[in-house]
Amino acid sequence: VDEEEPVMAPVEDFAPEQEERVENQAPEPERRGRDASKASTSKDSMTKTTRKTATTTTKVVAKAAKAPSKPKTKPTVTKAATPAFVTKAYVALSGFSSVDIKKYSTLVRRLGAILCSGHEWEPSTTHVVFGARGSRSIKFLAGAISGAHLVDESFLVECASAGKIVDVRDKHLWRGGRGAEMGVIDAQATKHWSTVAPHSAFKGLSIALLPFEPSAKIDRAMLDVVLRAGGASLSSVSSKGDVCLTQAEVPDIVITDHADVRTPTAVPRLAPLIDACAGGVLVVTPEFFKSWISTP
Repeated sequence: VDEEEPVMAPVEDFAPEQEERVENQAPEPERRGRDASKASTSKDSMTKTTRKTATTTTKVVAKAAKAPSKPKTKPTVTKAATPAFVTKAYVALSGFSSVDIKKYSTLVRRLGAILCSGHEWEPSTTHVVFGARGSRSIKFLAGAISGAHLVDESFLVECASAGKIVDVRDKHLWRGGRGAEMGVIDAQATKHWSTVAPHSAFKGLSIALLPFEPSAKIDRAMLDVVLRAGGASLSSVSSKGDVCLTQAEVPDIVITDHADVRTPTAVPRLAPLIDACAGGVLVVTPEFFKSWISTP
């Protein structure tokens, strides 16, 4: 079997290429010298450029330092206007049906006011609104002398239209309602008390309250609240006849629920009090102060 011999390229085919490569390559020492020379030249060039840049930067900084500085002006501060103090409205309802109370209670809250609910007097009340059934209640008596606005239903109607609690005007003032019809409230009473300083109607008066009959305890409690709202100094008399005076040595007025006070001995615990006052004291019934307020 004849074996094929591997074909080898002639040596002379590679010789020129090798020679060309050798010719293009410089001797090692000479090449290193050239590389070092280039590196030195590049380093010198970078050093010069850096020095030139630094010099330029220094000149710019120097020029900036010599430039005249602008005068500093203080920024103008505009203060926001302080809103005026607004007193929160505390509204009480009196003389309304249960349906109207529910309706107007919702309205009062929607307007952002505080509803003073219940039948008792709330000292923080600023407005008392009376309905068709309004009469000489504790809300009228205490409200009149404490400086609260006493208005009728038209006030809430206008507030609803305005979407806020409006200022009270003469057309809103309550005219006495059913109380005026019965003759126990003067139609001008509300207007009169609107011109009197709050809590000043009974200021300076020392008043002693005698114990009332059990059936009249509610009336006595109401009178206590009303007199204090008017600025009176109240003294209490216990069931045993002990007198507790607050600011005065003797009371100016004594209140009893007994109708006939012509004979002091007929009124329990009145005689010792009159003796202590040396007889110089005015004795009245609760109606005296109720009339004082409702028919000034």
